[in-house]
Amino acid sequence: MKPVVLVGKGPSAQAVPDSKDYIVAAVNDATRFCERVDYLFVQDIEVLQGMGPVDFAKSECAVVPTHPFREHSQYHHLT
Repeated sequence: MKPVVLVGKGPSAQAVPDSKDYIVAAVNDATRFCERVDYLFVQDIEVLQGMGPVDFAKSECAVVPTHPFREHSQYHHLT
């Protein structure tokens, strides 16, 4: 089993090079630190709207809730 590198945007965030030695999981738009992302976790519509085609192109799989959040509230009619 490969280790997982979880990438966020905090003060310790740094570039994560592409490698077959680990799985990369990015939270929200932390894709900016990654060459490639195996799993992208996004919960908020605002984050999705702020991401560009490059962010999505480098992501293999996006994990989003069935009913995403907008302005800190979950809306069932958004999906």
